[in-house]
Amino acid sequence: MDYNSESHITTIAEVKAFFIEMVKIAGDEWHPDDSYSSYKDRKTKECLFTPEEIVECERLQSECFAVCDAKGVDIYDLGWEAIEASIE
Repeated sequence: MDYNSESHITTIAEVKAFFIEMVKIAGDEWHPDDSYSSYKDRKTKECLFTPEEIVECERLQSECFAVCDAKGVDIYDLGWEAIEASIE
């Protein structure tokens, strides 16, 4: 994962990039409302994210919501775009 405690999301482009990265990790079942602790490996049933990554992803996800709210952009549309891009 390319994100850490120094990472911040402040633009729509950064929201899109974060979502694309999360879909690459969590797959097409990823959703902006879901907790990152809920994503499990389909075979092993182990969490896809470490506890530290979960904290960072949850924080960054909150930043995504704030950016989208401030810009009047539907976060769910961006999430769907990231999923569609992973399918193509």
